[in-house]
Amino acid sequence: MPANLPTSPDIVIIGVGAAGIGAGLTLTRLGIPFVILEAKDRIGGRAYSDDTSIGHLWDQGCHWFHAAEKNPLRMIADRLGHAYVPKAEDWWRDYYDDGRPMPAEQREAIAQAVDAALSAAHAAGGSGRDISQAAAAKLAPPYGDFARFVFEAIGSGPAEDISAVDGARYDGGDNDYSVSGGYGRLIERMAARLPIRTGCPVKSVTAAPGGFAIATPQGTLRPRAVILTVSTSVLAAGRIKLEPGLPSAVHSAIADLPCGSCEKIAVELTGDPLPGITDGKVIARLGGDIFSLQVRPAGRPIVTSYLSGEHAQRMSALTDADAGAALGEVLASVYGSAIRRNIGRAKVTRWTADPHVLGAYSYAKAGRAAARPALIEAEMAPLFLAGEAMTLNFYSTCHGAHISGVQTAHKAAQYLGQVAVEPDVLWLPETLTPAIS
Repeated sequence: MPANLPTSPDIVIIGVGAAGIGAGLTLTRLGIPFVILEAKDRIGGRAYSDDTSIGHLWDQGCHWFHAAEKNPLRMIADRLGHAYVPKAEDWWRDYYDDGRPMPAEQREAIAQAVDAALSAAHAAGGSGRDISQAAAAKLAPPYGDFARFVFEAIGSGPAEDISAVDGARYDGGDNDYSVSGGYGRLIERMAARLPIRTGCPVKSVTAAPGGFAIATPQGTLRPRAVILTVSTSVLAAGRIKLEPGLPSAVHSAIADLPCGSCEKIAVELTGDPLPGITDGKVIARLGGDIFSLQVRPAGRPIVTSYLSGEHAQRMSALTDADAGAALGEVLASVYGSAIRRNIGRAKVTRWTADPHVLGAYSYAKAGRAAARPALIEAEMAPLFLAGEAMTLNFYSTCHGAHISGVQTAHKAAQYLGQVAVEPDVLWLPETLTPAIS
């Protein structure tokens, strides 16, 4: 292992996304030697701010401070002076249907249909009916596809497969704030003082006397405990060999908490074709597919589109150029055909195909809502699991992953004999905080 990393850490954290960083910050606070190993050549996991693919900053993964009023990462952003837009989002300001602006009465009808569907699913889940959100909402024309889009954008899975009980647990708070400075960049800043080895995939985690043997291309580490923060889909696929394997009940819970499909397309705008628009929000249905658009976010000359479900799978299978052309057709239907000439570089995300992620974020299958609390409560010390899937109310979110990492690190510390102290999800090393304004 590199000389600047602990050679005999008490704990190895696998994965340097928000959960791994939350765990690392906690172990730093507690004074426990550790190292974080990451297969990718970058920090952040599903929080990834990209400024190269289309020439301007955009988040390929998470981008919003959900539940901003109580989101600990929003509070950390305040301490670090990290930019975000401190106002509640009006998600869909403009609606278009095959290029036609929707009149006010139609927009209101869609809003009512979506609200009714969400309320029906929440009521079913809140009463313990572990049916699918689609079954609870009884999705039907003419606006059922808009409600389906919302279910699948929030839950990432097919609306016919997402548990209404699990959906009712989710706490989205009251406000979503756009992280204009990049959510991935914030996570990178939080990790700045942590002992991290990127480009270091873990081949196997094998029980050994006194703990584990962790096999990597850079050698073997022998920690007393391991915090594993990879996605449920990576766990289910067995991408990291665990000896002995996970208990059968844990395997079953993981299988019932798959990561669904959500992707993004981003395009560069050349020649400044939309100078009067900043942070435009558009919902456009074209050819039966729904695109949620952010037009010139933070004034940048780009457009990003959020995709969910089967539509996300189809778009992510395209080349970047073809995905950009598809988004260009949507923009042409909204702003006129001339805008096609202003579509520059393009990028489509491929989270479901990424071997280190294999999906967007977790959802509980209908009839399997018990899987999430079962996974959270599973005792496998000295192996510990952390990540967005291991939070009951904040799953699918970056801050949920961070909270899980903090809490799990405390469990691991107590297993090693550390005296219990109150978790602090806002703690940062003093070397990071001089940037406080």
